[in-house]
Amino acid sequence: MHFLAGFPNTYAYRTVVYNTCDLYFTADASMLDELDLSCDPDEVTGVRWIHPTTIDPAEIAFDSTRKAIQSYVARLVNQKNSPSYSQHKPFQIK
Repeated sequence: MHFLAGFPNTYAYRTVVYNTCDLYFTADASMLDELDLSCDPDEVTGVRWIHPTTIDPAEIAFDSTRKAIQSYVARLVNQKNSPSYSQHKPFQIK
C-alpha cells in the first residue's frame, strides 16, 4: 500500500459541519476479484472493477475524491514504467 494524496474536505452531519482531511492510498489488487472483497451491506451496496479513466467526475460526491482520482490517473500516465491500463484493476465502492 502506498500513499497517493490527501485533500481537505467538509462533511455536514445534522447541524454540524466537520472539517476533515481525506487520505487516499493505492494498492496492487491485480490478484483480486470482486469475490475476494467483503463489504458491510449496511454501508456498501456493491463493488465493481472499473478503469480509472472511465470514472465520470460528476458522479463523485466529494471534491477530495475527484482530486484523488485525477492524481491517480495523472500518476499512471506520467510514470514511464507504469503497468498498462489494461493490467490495472482499481475498484469503486458504490
